[in-house]
Parts: sequence; structure tokens; C-alpha cells
Amino acid sequence: MQLMAMGLVCLLLVCHVESNSILTLSSNCCYSFAEKEIPKKVIRCHKETSSICSHRAVVFQLKRGRQTCALKEHAWVQKYLSSLKSCLP
Repeated sequence: MQLMAMGLVCLLLVCHVESNSILTLSSNCCYSFAEKEIPKKVIRCHKETSSICSHRAVVFQLKRGRQTCALKEHAWVQKYLSSLKSCLP
């Protein structure tokens, strides 16, 4: 009986760790994107989304504390990447 209880506890711990990993990974992906070019003066820094995401995108941290995503394939995004600093992790 103790062995069965211990096994159940281990299973629950593994499930909990796995669910937290999934949440962490999905939070590094973008699901909606800026339609128009974002004014460069309102952008503080940028970071790229995870390579496992379905879209190659960039997350721009804006000066008023908001974030927005843009597809990396846009010419204006490529131009901004070369001149803006990366956000610290």
C-alpha cells in the first residue's frame, strides 16, 4: 500500500513539472502580430520567440511596459533588429 501511494505521489510530481514546462514554453510564442510598422521611438528592446513556436516572430518591449509581437519576415522588423538592443533575460 505504501509503495502504491509513493508511486502516485511521484506520478503527480512528474505531471506537475511537465505542465509547468509546457506553460513556460508556450509563453515564449506569439499568437497575434502587429499589422503595421511600430514606431521605433516607442520600442525599448526586443527578443526573439522560441524556435519551437509555429511562427518566427519578435517580441518588442514597448516603453510604457506593454509588449507586442511582429513577424520576423517583415522588412521593417529586420531593420529594427539590427539597430535596437536585445532585452535582458
